[in-house]
Amino acid sequence: MAAALSDSHPQLKSTRLNAGGLNIQVVYTRDRISDVLTDNSRPMIASRLFVGKSIEQVLALIPSLFYVCGVGQLVAALQAFESALNQSVTAEVARARATLLMAESLREQVFSWVINWTPQNKSKLCHIVDWFNTCKRRLDWCLAVEPQSGEWLKGPVGALSQVLTELRLHLCEAVQPFVLDCKSTSSLARLGISPELCGLLATCDEYPFGNAANTLLLGNQEAVNDVNCPLDAMLSDAFCLQPTLAGLPQETGCWARRRIINDSNFAQGKASTLTARVCSLFDEIRLAEARFESIVSQRYEKVETLNHKGSAIVETARGTLFHRVQLSENNTVKSYRIIAPTEWNFHPDGTLKTMLVGTRLPREHVKPVTELLIKLLDPCVPWQLEVIHA
Repeated sequence: MAAALSDSHPQLKSTRLNAGGLNIQVVYTRDRISDVLTDNSRPMIASRLFVGKSIEQVLALIPSLFYVCGVGQLVAALQAFESALNQSVTAEVARARATLLMAESLREQVFSWVINWTPQNKSKLCHIVDWFNTCKRRLDWCLAVEPQSGEWLKGPVGALSQVLTELRLHLCEAVQPFVLDCKSTSSLARLGISPELCGLLATCDEYPFGNAANTLLLGNQEAVNDVNCPLDAMLSDAFCLQPTLAGLPQETGCWARRRIINDSNFAQGKASTLTARVCSLFDEIRLAEARFESIVSQRYEKVETLNHKGSAIVETARGTLFHRVQLSENNTVKSYRIIAPTEWNFHPDGTLKTMLVGTRLPREHVKPVTELLIKLLDPCVPWQLEVIHA
């Protein structure tokens, strides 16, 4: 199973940056980190490949271009096109898509948990992969478009409730091997993390890290406009690689979601500890059944698109995914822009830099500590790290 996954998931691959990725340099001077330099060489594929193509052609291309968070990319594309065409979707389509997004998010989170923190559980990955594949097989009707009529497929609406009930029963079996009877207050050792890694995290918790970047919030029209305006400019590719909100880098993902929920405790943006970040990832996995139940029980009315035409916002495992499309008169793509969570989280002046620069720590801890934070920010592309001793 692990061998098969190694060919399809970036966290299991060897570092290969010739196709684009993150090159990170940490400068260590005397007794502290004096600078962090992040270079993102990911190519802006969509802006080149999608232009001039029909909606159906773009949707057909996406699965082959994006394995990591492929469902999230496809749902975002569908929502962006629906927004551009002023179309809404039925409650059933919205619920089915939300279920698939949650299933993929859980798969990615479990991958991250196992690969980075509990590698002894690699043999158990098949449980969550099988559950995700079942969700995809039963609900993929909501990810299609009918080219003849231009109407979005509505799928077997009458059977949706029964399908979700069956998927909910199987979810418990899929998650159980990873969470056992652990609680949010369980120790890292109880969660299955090795003594060596527990020790490193405990040491990290004593270091005086700086503040994290602001939490990305795109829930209002003003924020969406603030992102869209640079995308209409000539340097839109540069903005996609280094996005900001109100001119400032942002952080998105499971830790940012936790900060939103506990807004009073995290109002100052203090990153607390790396241990807390690890636990926030585990908590989202532990609460998978509750997350699924909220989708099943939520009341979906007619789902309208964003007011800003051609824009879509989707929450994925790694954070907020943003799509923006402009269509020509014959409904082919005039321009297409994607801002992925990795671009927010690895902005050159983002969390990695603001937390690490100025931190005093022993020379031998610079690389392992930086690696821990990179893994917690969870890039969706290969990365390599170099420590420079100035």
